[in-house]
Amino acid sequence: MGFMVAAVSPSGAEEQPVMTLEQCIESALSANAKVVVADEKLIEKEAAIKEAATGFLPKLSGSGSVSVLLEAPSMIMEIPMMPVQKIQTSARDNYSVSASFTQPLFAGGKIVNGYRIAEQARCVSEWQLKAARKDVTRDVTQAYYTVTAARKSLVALDTSIALLEQIVKDLKNAVEVGMRGEHELLQAEVQLQNQKMVRQQAANGVTAARGRLAVLIGKSINEPVNVTDSIVEPVSFDLPELESLIGKIGTEMPELKQMDHQLRILELSAKIAGSAYWPMLFTAAGFSGQVIGIDDREFQDSWSLSLALKWDIFDWGAALQKKKQMLSQARQLNTTKEEITKNMELAVKTGYLAVKDAFDNIAITRKSIEQSRRAYDITYDKFGQGVVPNSELMTAQSTMLQSEIAYYKSLSDYYSKRADIEYLFSSK
Repeated sequence: MGFMVAAVSPSGAEEQPVMTLEQCIESALSANAKVVVADEKLIEKEAAIKEAATGFLPKLSGSGSVSVLLEAPSMIMEIPMMPVQKIQTSARDNYSVSASFTQPLFAGGKIVNGYRIAEQARCVSEWQLKAARKDVTRDVTQAYYTVTAARKSLVALDTSIALLEQIVKDLKNAVEVGMRGEHELLQAEVQLQNQKMVRQQAANGVTAARGRLAVLIGKSINEPVNVTDSIVEPVSFDLPELESLIGKIGTEMPELKQMDHQLRILELSAKIAGSAYWPMLFTAAGFSGQVIGIDDREFQDSWSLSLALKWDIFDWGAALQKKKQMLSQARQLNTTKEEITKNMELAVKTGYLAVKDAFDNIAITRKSIEQSRRAYDITYDKFGQGVVPNSELMTAQSTMLQSEIAYYKSLSDYYSKRADIEYLFSSK
């Protein structure tokens, strides 16, 4: 059996450390592109909050200029009875500086609501990050058990092929002494070739499943990922009651929590649109100065302090229509949220029942293995005695193989469907 497990693994995989499910999830959460992007998006929204906060603070700006002319400006003065005179009117080089200081005092709620929108956008990103982590956890869990179940099925196929090869060998001996017909040997050889073909397809499936798991945990698709060979059968069905899970839909689902914050953003956007009806009040201080004179240069400056009021008295209803757009989008989103909530309730109920069916199916397939193995042993003994035909032995052998594959598939289905349910309510 150990030899057959080694034959399943791609070359070089044995050199890799065996990874548990928890280690695969931890690796994925630190390297998966979806999580990394969601984490960067949160950093972006944090910066947006700080940017919005600057709207409350005064702004200081300044400018300066230097101009140098090729020739100093001058004018020609002609006075009767006197020679023509050329008088320089200003210096060739001119210098000036200015600075302004502006502080908003009242903006009709535009600044404060803009800051609140930035905070709500950060909350949306936080839930998006949680959703990304939960997506990755679910996907890795499902891929992990797909690999494990596929490897187990491959071992079952190898065991079955070994049994068939022994049967073919026994039949060859029986045909040589005239105890069995050649057609029985041909039937067994055909079934052996068919199972070898299935085994090749299953091996390709294992390779594909390992490649998907590798990508999910941040590795190259060609980089081998070695996982444990154990797939533990659940002892009991330990999910909470269905009613309890349905009651958590509105409080723990990232999709719905994101919508709550998006609704708040639309409400605040409507308030910003309505702020156009209010005047903007701000105070400003200014300074300007320049160098004047031709021969005796001196710096001349001036200062100013003002209180300004800006009010858009008539805008042809632009602000009103903008506000109506925001309120309409909020109603649309709220209707969508209600529909998603209903669909989530159905998904939870369907998923819960699917997990329960998968759990019950494990016991059925396990019992099927026991019965099919016992049936094969009995049939093989009778075949050796010449009591049953070869076709009946082939059927018993094929049934035993299918029952083992069905058992491992039922385990994988259980953990995959359970991951779907746990995804909905995980707090990661």
